[in-house]
Amino acid sequence: MKISRIKVENYRSIRSAEIQVADLNVLAGQNNHGKTNFFDAIKWFYTPRGNLESLKNSLAGVDEHISIEIEFTGVQEGLEQISNATNKTKLQKILGDSDTLLKKLKN
Repeated sequence: MKISRIKVENYRSIRSAEIQVADLNVLAGQNNHGKTNFFDAIKWFYTPRGNLESLKNSLAGVDEHISIEIEFTGVQEGLEQISNATNKTKLQKILGDSDTLLKKLKN
């Protein structure tokens, strides 16, 4: 299982960014243009912490939220590698036959 797409909205300096992930990716650009914020958004996806108002993009409206989406492919192959039978069965019931999983986090 691997990440195939990442979408970040209203996180720090990032108003909206989306990348299709390949086997090798390079983020390059000038200083202070959001590269670190992009990686911090991924970290926040897994461990959401901090003052949400300080993390929200300053241009975002009151009704707009921080949103991080990560799409995984090769899910069935990943399921086959799970050795704990109970966990594997639970995940198979949730995922069914799908080979793609889209996970979203919104504040």
